[in-house]
Amino acid sequence: MSNVTAKPYAGKHEIVDMLTKQIVQPVKWKSIIEFFTKQEIDTVVEIGPRTVLRNLMKSNAPSIRAFAYDDASDRAVLKKAADKDSERNDRIDNGLLFIKMCLAAAVTTKNQNWNEEEYQRDVVKPYRKIAAIKEEIEQSGRQPTLEELKEVYDALNGILQAKKLSKEEQNKRLSDILTRTGVNF
Repeated sequence: MSNVTAKPYAGKHEIVDMLTKQIVQPVKWKSIIEFFTKQEIDTVVEIGPRTVLRNLMKSNAPSIRAFAYDDASDRAVLKKAADKDSERNDRIDNGLLFIKMCLAAAVTTKNQNWNEEEYQRDVVKPYRKIAAIKEEIEQSGRQPTLEELKEVYDALNGILQAKKLSKEEQNKRLSDILTRTGVNF
């Protein structure tokens, strides 16, 4: 963000020139805050030394979370948030593959339950629910949420139980899907 223009740098070629001008021209702090607000930016990180800009942001735009990388406690908060986001993304990046593998496991597992009513309720209905979740995710072009992944996992677990698969085999199949997709709860 350029303090001279109150706009993001157009490219790296502008940085040196703008930083040089910043020394002799007024900083457009109010315009920068207005830009952040209009762009709905909710978090900023001051990279330079000390915490002057973070403190200015906190007093002039309290709705925007401000951190100073030079402050150890702010760095700790940022690291924790980044680790949490990374962990969450790792869990869901292969989410659609996870759902597809659950559908495949539901279909390819031999049925040992010949009670038609139980089969419809405990196999067909949950299978359709998983398929509907997959369809909605594909149509919206997004990654599944952690809650959706848990719902699919629980549905497949119920399907495997309803098909009368041994507990050992159920655990093996579920573990294999989790391992192959990298999804974990």
